[in-house]
Amino acid sequence: GLLPLANGASKTQQNLHDIYFYFVMIFGVIGTTVAEIVQTIKVMPDVDAVTDASFVMTAHIALCYKCFALFLRRSEILAMIDSYNEKFADLPSEREKQILSGTLKTGILFINMYFIWASFAVVSYPFMPLLEYDPELGLQLPMPSWYPISQDTTPKLALVYGYQCTTVCLCAYLIVA
Repeated sequence: GLLPLANGASKTQQNLHDIYFYFVMIFGVIGTTVAEIVQTIKVMPDVDAVTDASFVMTAHIALCYKCFALFLRRSEILAMIDSYNEKFADLPSEREKQILSGTLKTGILFINMYFIWASFAVVSYPFMPLLEYDPELGLQLPMPSWYPISQDTTPKLALVYGYQCTTVCLCAYLIVA
């Protein structure tokens, strides 16, 4: 959904896609990354929490760069895709097209299998804290850097839990994609 639209897209479609892209980036990726950084600074003396959060933060900061680089270079990406399609259409014989299409189908099958298993891992991620329930600690949030949030009030916990699960799944999908 964050890849640039095809060259034939209307100006309205392009504007709506740009609004969608910025909304997802600001509230999903950047919002989560900033919240993690702030919470990690708050728990700086706790080395375990900082270490746990640092790996996630590094991946999210790289993701922010990746998404904005993709968005800023969308015209170059579309030009590359168009040139690839033209070269594939200009192959001299049907046999060459058949050989390449078989190889492409195999590659697409492997990519789809990878995305199916990665999607299964991402979808199961929000359920891990529920499966690791500890009666002494209560329900924990998926990301350790958010633990200082008061988890005594149920509405606040439910909102933060839902936001975290959504943004973590989004970020994981974007990192893999």
